[in-house]
Amino acid sequence: MDLYEEDFTKIDGTGLAGDIYDSIPASLTGNASRYMLSNAREGIRAERVRELIPDILSSYTVNIAYHANNPAVGMSLEKDAGRYKLYTSDVGLFVTLAFKDKKYTDNMIYNKLLSDKLETNLGYVYENAVAQMLTAKGNHLFYYTMKSDTSNHLYEIDFILSVGNNITLVFPNQPVERLEELLQPGKLIHMEEADVHTGGSVANTGLALKFLGADVTLMGKTGSDPFGSMVRTLLQEHGVPDGMLVAEGESTSYSMVLVVPGIDRIFLHNPGANDTFCTSGIPEDALKEVALLHFGYPPLMAEMYRNRGEELVKLIAQEVKKQLSHRN
Repeated sequence: MDLYEEDFTKIDGTGLAGDIYDSIPASLTGNASRYMLSNAREGIRAERVRELIPDILSSYTVNIAYHANNPAVGMSLEKDAGRYKLYTSDVGLFVTLAFKDKKYTDNMIYNKLLSDKLETNLGYVYENAVAQMLTAKGNHLFYYTMKSDTSNHLYEIDFILSVGNNITLVFPNQPVERLEELLQPGKLIHMEEADVHTGGSVANTGLALKFLGADVTLMGKTGSDPFGSMVRTLLQEHGVPDGMLVAEGESTSYSMVLVVPGIDRIFLHNPGANDTFCTSGIPEDALKEVALLHFGYPPLMAEMYRNRGEELVKLIAQEVKKQLSHRN
């Protein structure tokens, strides 16, 4: 870092270029809609900073994103040269600058970061990292702000890219502290592709044993709906014998897992046909040759925990009786 600052004095002997670089983290953490000159040096004129920007950029230590006043017309045509954000070209240097005030071992904030106990939102680190990646791919960076219709608040699109005939909006994947920051009525959230698979301890254990060479049959109860067909197809693709029971008119159990950065996972669960799964529905010969029975999730299956677990006790008793008879 000292070598970088020494090189900045070759650009500007007054030390202003180095001050501009050092204050990049402060400008981003302040959530301002532009680089704040006062963070670098009080009373500095905007024209003086703009004169230094080309030389600073040519050092390849800084990336810049200009405000696009009207992206629909053309971002380069509508670029506001006096309104911009600065990022370091290396997110590691960004973190070093953020904790420059003390030795790392003495810096309480730095120690909390290492132990994952820092309570603050580190979205500005993600923003700097995304700027670094986009610039490395040869993109010119622009951002855009919009006024709220109901308050003085400014909404900001962190990065706008022109790709072919399309404009792509980029929002860094920032952790949130409260779910309501993300899930709001009427808000559109851009998602990536869905990951659909059979999950839970039963399917995971059964498929793992199958991959290890065990002779495995997975049994459960699905509805005659598309989710049920999907489950059976996935099991067939893995070469697992189909022991699934299909219940007409019932829905297949499913869970939606919300993985929000900064918050523990949230499960939206529909028990579906699992609630009507009972011992009497199991074919007589289905468990005849079974050496090991793995039964999962009785606390989430209504018939299994009803009447103080009567059905579960019956199933276990049958299996114990069978195992004892085999030993004799």
